[in-house]
Amino acid sequence: MRLINKSKSNVKIFIIFFIIITIIFAIITISMSRSIREYYYNQKRQEAVMIAQSISVYLSRNEDIVDIAYQLVDEQLLMSLKAVSTHYGNYSNELIHKLIDDLDINEINIYNTKGVIEYSNKKYNIGWHTYKSHKAYDFINSEDKVLIEDIRRDAIGDKYYKC
Repeated sequence: MRLINKSKSNVKIFIIFFIIITIIFAIITISMSRSIREYYYNQKRQEAVMIAQSISVYLSRNEDIVDIAYQLVDEQLLMSLKAVSTHYGNYSNELIHKLIDDLDINEINIYNTKGVIEYSNKKYNIGWHTYKSHKAYDFINSEDKVLIEDIRRDAIGDKYYKC
């Protein structure tokens, strides 16, 4: 009987020891799993921040390039305006066509003081008049000497221009 009690006692010790080791193993496994998950989460977050910073730098460079392009177009428009204005008072549709070719620009419209296009390289523009919400109307009725707009849809056609 003692032998049976001793073996039962050994089995109980073995089971208790096995349960303790299983609990310790489970705690270590859960702890390691959380640590590994947190490590990879932090790594992914750092990578996302680095990618966002790279995209930000790329976009700011593109924005600078776009700004430079707009400045160059504005300068070209000002030079073209000066060239056109040297003929003030002597405008004709033939002169406008010659200036279009010489200056390599898309369109020239000469307005009268009432906001009506008198001369243009586009025949369908001649006779068109501005209206109150149009930028040209505001410009004609202002003291401003020059108006350079952002790129916008043409009021007469469907093309986009920088005017």
